[in-house]
Amino acid sequence: PGKVIGKNTIDCMRSGIMYGTAAMIDGVIERMEEELGHKSTLIATGGLGGIIYNETDKIDVYDKELTLEGLRIIYEKNKDRNGRTK
Repeated sequence: PGKVIGKNTIDCMRSGIMYGTAAMIDGVIERMEEELGHKSTLIATGGLGGIIYNETDKIDVYDKELTLEGLRIIYEKNKDRNGRTK
């Protein structure tokens, strides 16, 4: 949705889901940083991470492929010379 206040039921529901989720994420991050005592670098990943990344002030980086790249690295570290996993 382009605006927080929707003009019809569907737009209002979409707005609530999108902006509510972004506000929830910002709130949780604020509490975590307060508990840690410092600001952290935050990375959003995955297909929908980019949507939330655009609507929050707290996420620093968006990397769509981060999770898959991590899984590839784990696979590479666990396969033997013949390409079989250990």
